[in-house]
Amino acid sequence: MMPKINTALLVIVLSSLIWVFAERKVIKSTDTTVKLELAQPRDDLFVTYLDEQSVPAPDAPNIKLAVEGPTGPIRDLEEGRAKPRVLPIDVTKLVDVDSAGNEPIDYTFQVAAVMEEKLMLEGRQGYLTIAETEPAELTLRIFKLQRAELDIKVYGAAPSNVTLPAKILQPKSGKLAAYVVAGTTPPQARVALTADQLNRAQNEPIMVTANVLPPSKLIDDQVTLTIAPTGLTVVEGEIIRPSLGIHIPISMQGRYRVEVEEESWMSDYAPIKFKAFPGKDREFINQGWHLTLHVGESDKTEASPSHSLRYDAPKGVEILNPVKEPVRFKLVPLEPPANSPS
Repeated sequence: MMPKINTALLVIVLSSLIWVFAERKVIKSTDTTVKLELAQPRDDLFVTYLDEQSVPAPDAPNIKLAVEGPTGPIRDLEEGRAKPRVLPIDVTKLVDVDSAGNEPIDYTFQVAAVMEEKLMLEGRQGYLTIAETEPAELTLRIFKLQRAELDIKVYGAAPSNVTLPAKILQPKSGKLAAYVVAGTTPPQARVALTADQLNRAQNEPIMVTANVLPPSKLIDDQVTLTIAPTGLTVVEGEIIRPSLGIHIPISMQGRYRVEVEEESWMSDYAPIKFKAFPGKDREFINQGWHLTLHVGESDKTEASPSHSLRYDAPKGVEILNPVKEPVRFKLVPLEPPANSPS
C-alpha cells in the first residue's frame, strides 16, 4: 500500500513542477502605460520634457509600453496585482552637461533604450521585456543655472494685477536666494496674496510663500511682510452651473472630437464659490467658460484618459472650494474629409 501512496505523491509533485516550468516558459504579451518622471539631480540644473511644438511641458508624458514575459507576471500586471516600477531619469548619466557652456541642451533619446528594454514590477524579481514604446523617442531640455539674489515683488489678485506696497520684514535683505538660468537677467520672486492674506497683512505681519517661474528655482521661499493700507475690499460670489471649455493641441484639431458627459464633472465641480475684487466677480460670472479640460497628445494612448479641470478665473478672483477630481473623457477619431471630385 505504501509504495502506491508514495508513487501517487511523486506523480502529483512532478506534475506540479512540470506545470510551473511550462508556465514560466510560455511567453505572453500585454500593453501598459507608465509615466517617465525626471530626476533633478543637481541644484544648478533644471530638466524638462519638450512637447510636440518644442515647448517645455509641465508634466511627465504617459508612455504606452508593449511588454513580453512569462504568463504569471503578465497576468498579474493585467489584473492589477503587480504595478510597474519605473525609476526617474537622471540626465547626468546620459549627457555631459558641463561641456556645453551656459546654453540650454536639447537631448533626444529612445525610450526603450533608456529603460534598458526592461520593465520592473514592484516587489517582484526579474523583469518584463519592452518590445515597443509609444512614443518611441522623447526630447529633454537641460538648463544650466547659477546662483542669484532676486528682488521680491508682492501683488494681489487685484484689477490690473497691481503691485502692492509691501514692507519685507524677512529676509532682512529684501531678496531671496535662487538658481536662475546662467547668463540671463535674474527674474523677480513673486508673492501672490489671496484676498484673506491681503486683509490680514494690512493689520499684522504674515508669512507667505514666494514663487518663481521655471526653470529658475528658489533656495528659500518664505517671506514675512506687511502691507500698507490699500482700501481694497472683496465680495463673495457663486456660480451654480459653471460652463466647461475644451483645450486641444493644434496637432489634434480636426482629427479628434472630445466627448465628456456633463454629469461626470458637474456633481464634483459645481457650484464654484469664490471671492473677488469689485468688478472681477461679474467678469468671472459672465465669461465664456469657467473651467477647462486640457487634452494632450499622450491621451491618445489611453483607453480612458482623465484630467482634473482647471479654473479659468481672471486675476482678482480666488476660488474658495477648489476641486482636483479627475474627469474621464473620450477621444473620438474623426473621419478624414473625402477628396472632392476633380
